[in-house]
Amino acid sequence: NALANFDDLKLFPVFVQLKDYGETVSTLFDYMYSKIRIFDRSLTSDQFEQLLVNGSCLLLFDGLDEIGAGCAKKFERELEALTDNYSNNVFILSTRPFQSFVSYGRFSLFRLIPFNKKQAMQLIVRLEFRPDEPAINEKFLTVLEKTLFRTHRSFTENPLLLTIMLLTFEQFAEVPSKMHIFYREAFEVLAKRHDASKGAYKRALKTGLSVDAFADYFAELCFRSYNDEKFELTAEEFTEYFKALKVKATANDQKTTASDFLEDLRS
Repeated sequence: NALANFDDLKLFPVFVQLKDYGETVSTLFDYMYSKIRIFDRSLTSDQFEQLLVNGSCLLLFDGLDEIGAGCAKKFERELEALTDNYSNNVFILSTRPFQSFVSYGRFSLFRLIPFNKKQAMQLIVRLEFRPDEPAINEKFLTVLEKTLFRTHRSFTENPLLLTIMLLTFEQFAEVPSKMHIFYREAFEVLAKRHDASKGAYKRALKTGLSVDAFADYFAELCFRSYNDEKFELTAEEFTEYFKALKVKATANDQKTTASDFLEDLRS
């Protein structure tokens, strides 16, 4: 949109993925510059800084939730310095809801409005997904229009979850009508395929558990709480259920804590 309306907006869109932001990064400015310079080796850091000084940039930071927990505070400090030094630019952060946004008090918080059917279908049409197999998209669009948007609405109204649904459809050639089967397949796709599509990026779990072990822990916790008809848990109740897990004893796991497991579930 910024490119298409450049004559009116007069803002250069700078897209910065945050998944590689880590301990080795010196400053957020240097990180941004390293990402931009890939596309134009002739651009100097002085020229880039001048653009920022002039307030000529639309800075699009993508994936705040993908920054490792150990680097989150550093990023917050760097972002604050950047917004102080170059306050005339436009700053946009994208993230899944994963923590309190209190520390980003200078930003306005916007939430996505659920997709209607037309928007959901437009997303699938625009995705560059398996261009070698266009029939997958076409079949999925047909099913989405006829039944899926209605039967799996909590997924089809959300862009990330709709994308996971498409990946599930590609792998299993269907979207199961039984929700527990669909959720299992969607978890497999999210845990293994979705992050694998981001190159070397690997989502760090605080528990350090493998995907299969994580699923086993979660399955038993869900079964126990469901069996007790406990559909909402306080932090204390969650901890008690976690301590009682038999799979934890079987795995001889003394390291994983309830708080770390809960944080991984949320993120």
